[in-house]
Amino acid sequence: MFTEAITDSRKRDSKTDKLLEYEYKSGAKPYMHYYRSAFSSYRNLAHTILHEFGHVTSYTKGYFYSNYQSFGKSYAINVDEVYAFQFAEIHGGRSPNHPYNINHYTKNYDEVSKYMNMDSSIKRRLNENFDKTHK
Repeated sequence: MFTEAITDSRKRDSKTDKLLEYEYKSGAKPYMHYYRSAFSSYRNLAHTILHEFGHVTSYTKGYFYSNYQSFGKSYAINVDEVYAFQFAEIHGGRSPNHPYNINHYTKNYDEVSKYMNMDSSIKRRLNENFDKTHK
């Protein structure tokens, strides 16, 4: 599977995670960049746009930054992917279980699930954040 699009507020040449905090707090706007593979069909393009809007929603509402701050970069990225797949499906895109999506979605979902095996205080905080992210 090819990368079809990215949503990011950071400049592509940036290597520092401090920039994420600065950009979030300063109100930087995310941008979407679509690759050629996103245009393979109208259906694929529609799903890709919806998926990327899921990332934009997560970023602008502060979900990504909150997860990043509370649980680190890896968790924030994985839960953001799960959220974007679910956002796309709710708004008319392909199901996360669609053959085209299943491998990428399952990988991210499994990574998020690892956090569910923590001690109860961490798990409670994670669940509160996860619930807030998925509203």
